Amino acid sequence: MDEKIFGEVDKNKNLKASGLHQIHSIGKSKYKTIPAMFIKSCESQKENQSIGYRETLKHSDTDDSIKYKLGKYNWIPYEELFQTAKNFGCGARNICKLKQKSKVVIYSNAKKECFISMNGLLMQNITVVPCTALDKEHLLHILNQTKSKVIIIDEEQKDIITKIKGQCKYLRYVIIIPDNNKESQIIDQNSIGLKCYMYEEIIQQGEYSNILSLPSPSNIAFIMYTKSNDHPPVGVKITHQNMIVSIYGIQERVMVTPKDTYLSYSPINKLTDILLQYVAIFNGSKIGYGSYDTLTDHSDRIMK
Repeated sequence: MDEKIFGEVDKNKNLKASGLHQIHSIGKSKYKTIPAMFIKSCESQKENQSIGYRETLKHSDTDDSIKYKLGKYNWIPYEELFQTAKNFGCGARNICKLKQKSKVVIYSNAKKECFISMNGLLMQNITVVPCTALDKEHLLHILNQTKSKVIIIDEEQKDIITKIKGQCKYLRYVIIIPDNNKESQIIDQNSIGLKCYMYEEIIQQGEYSNILSLPSPSNIAFIMYTKSNDHPPVGVKITHQNMIVSIYGIQERVMVTPKDTYLSYSPINKLTDILLQYVAIFNGSKIGYGSYDTLTDHSDRIMK
């Protein structure tokens, strides 16, 4: 990785600029990494509802548009959230032969599978690179610059991999998040040219391992990329300490309780949304996943 290309958040400069230096001591006194906070929250809220998704009761796919009839939210208890995330992290580490501080790209829209896989990887001290809505040149740039040998991608977007695989210097594994609105197709690994696994396969493989490789506060949690039409995306490295202090900063200003529900529908490469999801988890709240075109009964993709 070319370190000159990447920006890195200077914790002191960043804290002073944002005013968060005043609560830095609060952040140091409790959790120091995202996994530490995540594990403790799941342990203390075992039976409470954590993350949820709306079941698709019916959908229509025409040349003009795709529309859905959605049911009520299905919620996952915190204990199940932790177990599933742990299984995913262990499975990905073993199957994809990931080492600590490896980088894994997640190319997807906001959904529960992203949050689960994100936390599974962080519990293995693996850096997460969230991306969405990129053209193939930008995605290729990110994959090569981070030297990622694994990408987690939505099933409906997997065709982009066949277009860039020949130019990917390091990519070896593709983990596919299924489209819950359709029956998953059989993966043709020969056409993709890489080792492909479905999301559930990774979780199943991780059931046989309980080994975690927890990070230190100075380890990189996320690499967040900017998007520009004028130049290639630029990545900024964000440590676990950066994340924790920012979470406490929001916590000081926003009153969140276990009775609250946070609706996440922003693209997964939005740092503010990631931080707010962790604020919700820290407080034992619920996170519901949606999209901007299915938020209300009058949204574009909702059946009338």
